[in-house]
Amino acid sequence: MNVFVCSEELIFKSIAAQIAKALEKKPSSVIALPTGSTPLGLYKELVEKFEHGEIDFSKAIFMNLDEYAGLAQGHSQSYARFLRKNFLDKINASSKNIFLFDGKAKDMKKQAFEREALVKKRGIDIALLGIGENAHIAFNEPGSGFASRTRIVKLADATRAVNARFFKTKKGVPTQAITMGLATIMAAKKIILMAIGKKKSWAIKKMLEKATEKVPASILGKHGNAEIYCNEEAVFLLESALSIEYNGTTVFSEKNLPKKKRIIFISPHPDDSAIAAGATLSMLARHNNVLVFVMTSGHRAVKNNQSKEQKTAIRRRESIAEAKILKTKPVFLQLGFYDEGEKSFVKDKKKIFQALNKTRPDIVFLPQESDTHPTHRFARRVALEAIEKLKKKPEIWDYETPWGLFTHKGFNAIVEFCNKTLEKKDESIKKHVSQTKRTKFEVAAKNIARFRAITIGEQILSDFGRNPPKTLPFMELFKIEGKQKE
Repeated sequence: MNVFVCSEELIFKSIAAQIAKALEKKPSSVIALPTGSTPLGLYKELVEKFEHGEIDFSKAIFMNLDEYAGLAQGHSQSYARFLRKNFLDKINASSKNIFLFDGKAKDMKKQAFEREALVKKRGIDIALLGIGENAHIAFNEPGSGFASRTRIVKLADATRAVNARFFKTKKGVPTQAITMGLATIMAAKKIILMAIGKKKSWAIKKMLEKATEKVPASILGKHGNAEIYCNEEAVFLLESALSIEYNGTTVFSEKNLPKKKRIIFISPHPDDSAIAAGATLSMLARHNNVLVFVMTSGHRAVKNNQSKEQKTAIRRRESIAEAKILKTKPVFLQLGFYDEGEKSFVKDKKKIFQALNKTRPDIVFLPQESDTHPTHRFARRVALEAIEKLKKKPEIWDYETPWGLFTHKGFNAIVEFCNKTLEKKDESIKKHVSQTKRTKFEVAAKNIARFRAITIGEQILSDFGRNPPKTLPFMELFKIEGKQKE
């Protein structure tokens, strides 16, 4: 399962975008719908997309996951009424394409059989799911068989207690329901589960640990195309999680950045690490082993009358001071190309390969491809050739610098961060006194990070201005080039 963590707003926008894309590709897609408070935000987003002419539901086929036994479709607490009121009656869904359980059906077993026949005939393209506090999905309570099909079930006392808030008394909560079974749901081509709030954190933790019928939602780990979308409260019991992908862009924050990895940052000059990615490195260093490979001595950028050796010593001291703030570890390679140019390429590549081979990194940061600075370009090229010789290929994260900002579609990952983290980045840049006296890199870095946060939310995460999501006030951008592979 892929677990994505972000704000509720981005959860619903991302899922709605996937549904719109699916319907554009296959207008007659079959979608299984959940009820409850969690999907309300999604239905609101889908209705808004329909009203803006961004999605057409006229040929889509809808079916609900479950229904209380004993409640007519018009009952105030029936799931059929919930779906019509909050979603189906607000879009251009065709009545002939809506299949909702009837809790007052005379023959409930026949209704279950008909649903199975419908699923067998039409299939399910997307199954949207919520999750109960006891990890039930639809009304498949703990103990439900993984091979279960659509059937009548007895509701657990815990489930009835949670749902009692919708009825006048607990006794008024139905004791039975009709539900699509776990095997029925697993027949869907794609499954998307939503979890909002701290009360769902135990269920999310348990579903990700191991597959067991005591935790019905854990079956999703066997699916192969299941995505779990949670807000931060719903995953606070997890050690780590992946972040959300929206419009092809992954949004990271400290909680969901990679953990327990060996990370190398290729820094062409001693201060590039702080300027380009000081915030991200400081957050990564809390949960990873982060080494900064300082490629050159940087002596040419020290503007005084001291010797080359003295200038090199100044820049080395500044890098060490930066590392103390970011909690990284500098490795001074002092490659020859800085003074010798191309003739040092083979020797430098060997030196980098030996350092990388010894470290066996999971992730390597490199200057992005269109960076115009010649030192950055050489550092990227020689590092990439060294990486190609490694048996175990690391994931590559390209970063931007003031000499090489990403174009609109040039990046695919965002790391958002707060003022406190910005202060750490700012402090680390200022440790390079020999450089900030000459150029206010700390000011440039802050303004770039602020500019990114302002414009990315508008351009990338909100379909050019429609309801831009709330993000942290600063961002660093990256392009993740390839997943780690043996």
